[in-house]
Amino acid sequence: DDTIKIGILAPYSGNASVYSKAQRLAETMYAEINEQGGINGRQIELVLGDDNCDAASMQGLIRKFVEQDQVFMIHGGSCSNAIIASKPLIEELGVPFLVVNAASATISNPPVRNLFHPKPTAAEQVDAIVEFIASNPDVTQASVAATSDEWGQGFGSAAEETLTAKGIDIATVEELDPEGGDMTPAVRKLMNADAEMAAVFAYPQPMTVFLGAAGSQGLNIPIVTGDGTRPDEQFERLGDRSLVENFFSAYSY
Repeated sequence: DDTIKIGILAPYSGNASVYSKAQRLAETMYAEINEQGGINGRQIELVLGDDNCDAASMQGLIRKFVEQDQVFMIHGGSCSNAIIASKPLIEELGVPFLVVNAASATISNPPVRNLFHPKPTAAEQVDAIVEFIASNPDVTQASVAATSDEWGQGFGSAAEETLTAKGIDIATVEELDPEGGDMTPAVRKLMNADAEMAAVFAYPQPMTVFLGAAGSQGLNIPIVTGDGTRPDEQFERLGDRSLVENFFSAYSY
């Protein structure tokens, strides 16, 4: 009668914990609504869950939110792979699920009636990335590298298609280990491809490994990515400004 209970899902811990900044912002906005009197006199009550960007953890929390906490809705989800794996459960339980900041188009295509996806998708971000690459008059060909998971391949395939449509040749396409294994072979292949720029898609931890390998191997072309990670964050991780001075990321408004 006097509260609206909302479950917040975020990777509050782990290698992708930087993504929880979006949920922390949501928590602050809900608190501001409560300070202004709530919604029709009802206060918003938050239940927080740490999914660690892991599909099994997310599904367990979704069940807990719905069956034990009896939330009105769920707000969260920062990692596309975990949401995609949880999509059948979200549909089955029927509670509204509002995505915070995961980008894979597979989240909302095909659509599920109670799953809402306001975030610009991988393909929409890639449009901006390719425009940025094409704005460099020296670029005739570009390389693409992406993690082998569904999230990475969604970005990678969109980049290949959009670069080709823009008249930019694809020098090489490489798969990266989503767990952040040895990136040296992929970096060497990018170096041998002689592209003027590269579009590279990885979560924060594997991107740190990639940029470190790029620096040690001498790959010095501009590297562009989506909003999965940012230069400032990678600088904090790497501690070496030279490794991110030629690193660019799209940011979606």
